[in-house]
Amino acid sequence: MVRIEGFDCVLDAIQGDYFYPGYEMLTRGGRYVVYGAASMTPSGDSPNWLALAWKYIRRPVLDPLKMMSENKSVMVSSTKFIFSFSYTSSLKHPIKTNIAIHIDRLSI
Repeated sequence: MVRIEGFDCVLDAIQGDYFYPGYEMLTRGGRYVVYGAASMTPSGDSPNWLALAWKYIRRPVLDPLKMMSENKSVMVSSTKFIFSFSYTSSLKHPIKTNIAIHIDRLSI
């Protein structure tokens, strides 16, 4: 049986209740990448503004000094801008990477 000590990278499109458990699972030098906030997306035709305000007030807050001692980082990007740039025209040499993806269910 393989035991996982933590993750080097966590990709998060939801945030909300999943942010802190995912952040705590990062190893030293780990990167937490936020590329969406589905938990803040209202459902239905008429948004519940009070519920959205409550979610906004309770959004994750991190202490940069603590992050330095843990050697962890958080990177944020919006998916609506991902395809608006052309990276291939600015690269003279293609970038080769070896990325292993592990998808697991996180229980809270």
